Amino acid sequence: SNATLVSRSDEILRTFDPIIKDTILDQSKKEGMRVLTRAHVKSLSRASPSGPIKVEFTSKETNDTSEEFDTLLWAIGREPNVDDLNLDKVGVKLNEKGYIVADEYQNTAVEEIYALGDVCGIAQLTPVAIAAGRRLSDRLFGPSKFKNLKLDYNDIPTVVFHGTCGAVGLTEPEARKKYGDENVKAYSSKFVNMYSAMTEQKPATAYKLIVHGENEKVVGIHLIGRDSAEILQGFSVALKMGATKQDFDNTVAIHPTAAEELAVMQLYDFPFPWTLTGVHALCGAIGSYLFYWMGIFTPARLNERESMVMLLFSVLYTINIAISNVSLHLVTVPVVLGVAFATVGDYYFTKMGFFLTVLGTVLAALKTVVTNRVQVGRLKLHPLDLLLRMSPLAFVQTVIYAYVTGELHRVRAFSRTEMTTSLVFALVTNGVIAFFLNVVSFTANKKTSALTMTVAGNVKQVLSIILAVVIFNLTITPTNGLGIFLTLLGGAWYAKIEFSERYKPVPIVSPPLGR
Repeated sequence: SNATLVSRSDEILRTFDPIIKDTILDQSKKEGMRVLTRAHVKSLSRASPSGPIKVEFTSKETNDTSEEFDTLLWAIGREPNVDDLNLDKVGVKLNEKGYIVADEYQNTAVEEIYALGDVCGIAQLTPVAIAAGRRLSDRLFGPSKFKNLKLDYNDIPTVVFHGTCGAVGLTEPEARKKYGDENVKAYSSKFVNMYSAMTEQKPATAYKLIVHGENEKVVGIHLIGRDSAEILQGFSVALKMGATKQDFDNTVAIHPTAAEELAVMQLYDFPFPWTLTGVHALCGAIGSYLFYWMGIFTPARLNERESMVMLLFSVLYTINIAISNVSLHLVTVPVVLGVAFATVGDYYFTKMGFFLTVLGTVLAALKTVVTNRVQVGRLKLHPLDLLLRMSPLAFVQTVIYAYVTGELHRVRAFSRTEMTTSLVFALVTNGVIAFFLNVVSFTANKKTSALTMTVAGNVKQVLSIILAVVIFNLTITPTNGLGIFLTLLGGAWYAKIEFSERYKPVPIVSPPLGR
């Protein structure tokens, strides 16, 4: 069936944190739901009791129009049903929206008349009404220890069970408004739940922690994904008790679960591969130009055909980096036996992610070969000269790709709510490191061979794993250890052969003796 979601604003679930509403909106669109925003319904009509419902409305996407639907779910809010109680006759006051005015102890304007639950218009949830009622009855009829008992309406957890999501505490915009940008940090993670690793449909799971102050007190938890309601109940207790990010970090993660992400969450998350590639390319362009300006190298003169080759190479260069960045969000499935063993058991994969990884491997190999040829062939380009020519072209291409795919729009939305000074610094640092890595990679490629670079890349993967094991205190299984050993052994064996071949004595051939 076809489903259309009509929203009066530009978003859905507008009181929730952006990580929840944006993730649900993106997932709904991926599943085929049509979303209309800035909509206003003018009329509903039906020609017969069993016929379709004709809806006349206007929206940003359709302007004025009318459409017919088989079923209409009308979620436009509610009003308290208190008109028949004649509350004004006894002096009970209502606010401008018709809700009963009550204080934190549930007292109304009239002594011994109490109000709680949805009629007060505060946290309209059944468990809230039950909790408030229990505290009120304990205070009124219980022992003296309950004489000041009341419900704390702050930090009440709430969930949506369809497309399960939940939240407790402040959203990131609320926290930044209350405490100031400089005093708030947001830790987030977006991934595919392991439950869906082997299924065709892979709904996103996304978590966010909002922390405040130098001690990073957790003031907001926002979850979307399978079992979020169950997970949120336990973590809500931690938030109410005043837990800090360090308390979360000090808790041993339960593996494999989705909830473990909350115990190992890191600060930076920038899920925009084309934009990240653009940052790398921009830093490459600036860095190589600075070295040119300093006189470290002199650009070669290229004819029209050679310039076209460089343009085509820049496309390969851009796509290779971008596919690598995309696949990092979808898969970690190495294609070399040793690295596969080294990482087995710790990663999931999707069909698209696996395809991108294999494609990225092929493109990386091709890029390595072409890079070698343009540096040691007829062109003999300096590594920095190569970067100076490729980076600006790559930057323009990434901006175009990001615009066409809609990523630039998402980056703008992300920047309004989640971009921080520390994240900008991290992105710039990442770009600078990428620039120097490219310089080292191109220089090594020029001095060695494409095959050597490929072997070195596999060894680098395993050394990264070993470094991660040391830093994050990870456990290595016997299979992981075997993979690390195989990869390092293979790299050492190849190095020995190449060293032997390079320095093998050249036989001296004596010229034939004359007669």
